[in-house]
Amino acid sequence: MKKISTKLIVLLTFSALIPLILFGVLSILTSLKANYRSVSGGNLNVAGVAADHIELYVSNSIDILRAIAQNISRTHLEKWQKETIVRDYVINFEEFEKIYVMDRNGIVVVNSGFDSDLTDRSGELAFQTAMKGDIYRSEVFISDNLVPIMIISIPVIRLNKIDGVIAGEINLINMWNLVDGIRIGKEGYAFVVSKSGILIAHGDNRSKVRVIREEKIGEIEIVRSVLKGGSGNLVYRNNSGVKVLGVYAPIRSIGWGVIIEQPTREAFAPARQMSYTLIILVIVFLIVMIVIGYIGGRKHVVAPIKKLIEGTRLISDGNLTQRVKIYTNDEFSELGKSFNQMTGRLIKFQDDIRRNERSATFGKVAAGLVHDLKHPVRNIANSSTLMLRLYNDEDYRKTFDRTVKREFANINRFLDDLRDLTKPTPLRPIRLNPHESIEEVIEDIMEETKANKVEIIKEFSRDNIRIYADKFALERVFKNLVTNAIQAMSNGGSLTISTRLTCSEPDSIEIDFSDTGCGIPPGRLNTIFDDYFTTKRKGLGLGLAISRKILHESGGTIKVKSLYGKGTILTIRLPIAPDNDL
Repeated sequence: MKKISTKLIVLLTFSALIPLILFGVLSILTSLKANYRSVSGGNLNVAGVAADHIELYVSNSIDILRAIAQNISRTHLEKWQKETIVRDYVINFEEFEKIYVMDRNGIVVVNSGFDSDLTDRSGELAFQTAMKGDIYRSEVFISDNLVPIMIISIPVIRLNKIDGVIAGEINLINMWNLVDGIRIGKEGYAFVVSKSGILIAHGDNRSKVRVIREEKIGEIEIVRSVLKGGSGNLVYRNNSGVKVLGVYAPIRSIGWGVIIEQPTREAFAPARQMSYTLIILVIVFLIVMIVIGYIGGRKHVVAPIKKLIEGTRLISDGNLTQRVKIYTNDEFSELGKSFNQMTGRLIKFQDDIRRNERSATFGKVAAGLVHDLKHPVRNIANSSTLMLRLYNDEDYRKTFDRTVKREFANINRFLDDLRDLTKPTPLRPIRLNPHESIEEVIEDIMEETKANKVEIIKEFSRDNIRIYADKFALERVFKNLVTNAIQAMSNGGSLTISTRLTCSEPDSIEIDFSDTGCGIPPGRLNTIFDDYFTTKRKGLGLGLAISRKILHESGGTIKVKSLYGKGTILTIRLPIAPDNDL
């Protein structure tokens, strides 16, 4: 009878091994599949956001050309006035290298340059396409300055008839910067192909020369797929022979495509690690169960095995919160603890995957913010339409001027935050006087201070101070702090800007921005420098976070003190340049 009991225990033990083995294999396959979907889905989201940004960049350029066409189509404008309008747009919008207008015969009549270009362009495809009422978008080509250029032309409509063509050479350097800023893991890069399969941007520095050579890669399967307007993912070997996971998203309005490649060894590393862990755990389970089966004879053997089987089945059904409770104080107890540790690690791995998915969808948030630009653009468009009818009304002209300046300031603020959100501009430090930089910022916002009844008091140190900093970045920090102070004083007040050399550190200068505004609630003082923190109804909440980052990269610091309802003091500390450092 004793032998029969021992055999029964051994039989039950091996019977329990079968679902454990199946669970291990199922868990491994499930983790691999989930990781593949998570990685490819997250990368695809990033590619889609990048495609949206590039498409928006090109569509904005077309909208600008349309705005120019409407402005110069007014019959009472002289040629010099039209040239002034065109040149102003080239100056104010850095994406335009050149803008020129052709009459119905293809002769250039208005040119953004200062040369008299009367070239006959009637034989060019840009002119012929626009004269048919269509928008022309050229292939991207590399200029002599090694800058990507694209030509866009649209018809000029006057009295519901095509009266000519306006064309612009678009600088796509921002597209390069966007692509350079996309990093997936440590080895994942993005690149862009034109509708004819030419490589026009690449995030890997080693492949920049391929862009300069205008290499054609249209025969690659993933490129063919994206140029057909599809989106998805493929596993293949790239031009370097590395096996990669590639995701692709089309830029439909211009027929381009965005592709992101990440080596599979990096993309699927978490799944492999998880698989190894599961295999080790399954092997441990097998060894423990076999030992228990051969030892036999102990009490309460069958019951713990049943609990383990029940636990594995519940977990295979997706119930990762299931825990096995075994209190036999023997090997089964240890087995139960190991089992519970395994389920705990499964939950952790699942949470890690979800966290990665949330990070990937962050790009969608940035793309959604672009939607906020529609409001100021619509205000400018509506004001421009009314301006055509009320041009002789002096009061409305002043209103128009205020509206345009305000909305363009909002647009620039959004664009600055979005640019720094993707890739901060490299700093170019020079030797400068911080007092002069502050004076320039105050002069730029003088009208805003008057309109808000804010008095600016300057208490500058008499010392001849010089620092090393990026002029434009530092002035942006000063402007952020001054603008925040003005907005905190909705009913007017005073902003005191004072500078001094520190006593504890003679090689540093401290600059205080002290306002009499509403102050900051105590519970928010520790978060004002975090991304997306804002107490205003407008903006991305990135101003102070970007300012702190600029100061950190310049070797400086920023601190805050505030009394809620009385005012705020923001203190900047920057190292000064040695007197003999020329």
